Amino acid sequence: MSVRTPFRYVALAVAAAFATPLIASAATSGGTLTVTASIAQTCTVANQTLAFTAYNPTIGGAVDAMTNLSVVCTKGATNVYLDLGDGSNAGNCPGGAQRCMLGGTNGDYLNYQLYSDVGLSSIWGAGSPSGSNTGVAFGPFADSITPVSNTLYGEIAAGQDASVDSYSDSVTETVNF
Repeated sequence: MSVRTPFRYVALAVAAAFATPLIASAATSGGTLTVTASIAQTCTVANQTLAFTAYNPTIGGAVDAMTNLSVVCTKGATNVYLDLGDGSNAGNCPGGAQRCMLGGTNGDYLNYQLYSDVGLSSIWGAGSPSGSNTGVAFGPFADSITPVSNTLYGEIAAGQDASVDSYSDSVTETVNF
């Protein structure tokens, strides 16, 4: 026997090994790939500013202002409410007022209130400094892009004896959904 003969057998065995998967792969099998996704109801509220005009204690009248508060939620979101906290100065307000602004340099307070109606009768986020709030409903949400707005009305109470200064407060906006 020559050396070439075993080489032929080895070559034939290697060729057979590679040919077997090719023959086996000719058959097919089917299945189903299931693709899923879910969209959770979610909402965001933009930081906004309510800017009052200058308050004049010598006249003694109230000063009113308004702005729009906007919420964006996923399309079809329901039961969306925006609560407004009592403000960062709650508990320090003169006369037991719920909300007040603090002067930047003099430490005086200037009482104000936030309302959901033009008649200034429905306090937005009404409650005490303990944090019990009532929110205002937002919606419907026709898409996930366009904000839905409600008007916020504010009033600085009349008859306050406050010093010259710039006054401010920070009120937490909480979207409940």
